[in-house]
Amino acid sequence: MGNSLLVGDASTTRGNRESSLSSSLATHTFLWTAGDGMVDIGTMGGLNASGWDINDAGQVVGAANAADGEWHAFVWSAATGFIDICPGSAIAINNLGMVVGECKGHGPIMWSASEGIVDLGTIPGVVNAGYTATDVNDAGTVVGRVSLPCQLECGGGNYPFVWTRSGGMAFVSRSIGGLGPSVRINNRGDILWEYNVWPHDGGGPVGIGFSGGDLNNRGQVAGPAGISTVGGVWSADRGVIELGSIFGVRGNAYSINDAGLIVGWADEATSNGTFSRAIVWRPRQDLAIDFGPDYGTWKRAGTTYTPLHGRSAANIITADLDGSGTEDLIIDFGEGVGVWAAMNNSDWIWIHDLSPSRMIAVDLDGDLRDELVCVFPGAGTWYWRQGTWTRLHHVDATALGAAQLDGTGGKDLIVSLPGYGIYAWQNDSTWIQIHPLETSMIVTGDLDGNGRDDLVIDFPGAGLWAFFNNSTWRALEAPNASRIAAGDIDDNGYTDLVVDFGPGPGVWIYRNGELWVPLHPLSVESLTLADLDGNGQDEIVMDFGPTYGLWQYANDSGWEFLHGRSPGAIAAAALH
Repeated sequence: MGNSLLVGDASTTRGNRESSLSSSLATHTFLWTAGDGMVDIGTMGGLNASGWDINDAGQVVGAANAADGEWHAFVWSAATGFIDICPGSAIAINNLGMVVGECKGHGPIMWSASEGIVDLGTIPGVVNAGYTATDVNDAGTVVGRVSLPCQLECGGGNYPFVWTRSGGMAFVSRSIGGLGPSVRINNRGDILWEYNVWPHDGGGPVGIGFSGGDLNNRGQVAGPAGISTVGGVWSADRGVIELGSIFGVRGNAYSINDAGLIVGWADEATSNGTFSRAIVWRPRQDLAIDFGPDYGTWKRAGTTYTPLHGRSAANIITADLDGSGTEDLIIDFGEGVGVWAAMNNSDWIWIHDLSPSRMIAVDLDGDLRDELVCVFPGAGTWYWRQGTWTRLHHVDATALGAAQLDGTGGKDLIVSLPGYGIYAWQNDSTWIQIHPLETSMIVTGDLDGNGRDDLVIDFPGAGLWAFFNNSTWRALEAPNASRIAAGDIDDNGYTDLVVDFGPGPGVWIYRNGELWVPLHPLSVESLTLADLDGNGQDEIVMDFGPTYGLWQYANDSGWEFLHGRSPGAIAAAALH
């Protein structure tokens, strides 16, 4: 599942990447983004086309009818259209364009534009078996299933295999069989097969408690689970978390990306019958709140407040420093105490004894472990990577942001440097100038819903501007702001902006990249966006100061009181 891109089939049939292609009705593949909605990519001359996987570049693979009705494996992109691989089916694609699947007359194959079809062969000594390649990671390691003869008599049906160029094909396990259709592998080398994960660093299979359908590069697994009406997600540090019911009927979880977003389907009962709906699920967020020296720092989960630390926080952010998929809480406790991290919402570790003026968490090198970027007054801009500090620039940045501007590698760090302007530290290697003017406010998000990050910059005296798709500046027709927060408050895939213009104008919402609407006439002390109920819509958490306290604008519909005290610092994170 790519970044803000979904691929699937639109028909009356439903299935996963390897579902049956037989249907009395035509099935077409769709590509979805918030900006373009559902786009039919067409066919290869026949009636049907089923898409089963998509990479970060937007390349789709699957199987489609040719004009004579025969099924052909394909890879499709907006630039190339359909590329016919062979009679057969393409099941998975990695970010380098390597495709795996089946070809008539070949068995399991890997295909790329540069090499064409590579026959993966068989497991030495295993005869009369059927092979299906089901996944490939960016290192070119292929996994799949081998179906042995005398399935019932042999005590099982399918077994997982792994293939590499150097080692050929071998069993992942000859002792753990099953009937599941798919084997998955991530870029770390973790392998998922039904109820077990084989970690990349060894240690044998780890039971996950349900039949997993997909795993991401952090090692998180999503699947039907059999434990709820929608499914579950598993991770090594947290075990199984039930996703819960969407419409109160039933459903399934299919795929999970590195941000923890899960896609699947859920049945909705209506007066006209029960219909399956495509769904996206993301974790419910909590709040970490500083209530001052007398009360310390607290967590709000649901409607319950529990203490996090007895000290007051000068600043709070969240990060995934160890790549576990669980957010770590980063707190600057001020001068004399410095910066500490609550790893995986548990053990505290020391980060630095100085108090930075600004902090942000960014995965600069694309290894799924966030770097902590800090501005230390008079000492420049630094980042912390796995226990080591490195100076990034000798100038103290006056604003920090993070965006993936060119669509490759990790996130790019966006900074405003006095005397230099706005720059991006791109692909963890090169400074690229974005604009010669400076700013004190940088916000990022997908304003036009096309799956790419855009920048929102507050230029003093010139108002708010957006830098779209790493190419085009556009004025947002608004004055300078006091505060800006970004999120999706109406759950339509566009990033909305919540902007406090100060006393008088108050707080406004910039919706779907085009429309300004008023939210509240009062100016606020802080703005935070968080999906506090896990329904896909960000709540707007606003601190109105000591007089009115902390409130939320929930589900884009109404105000709810949260607390009578005005917090000193606040951050959103999945801390449960």
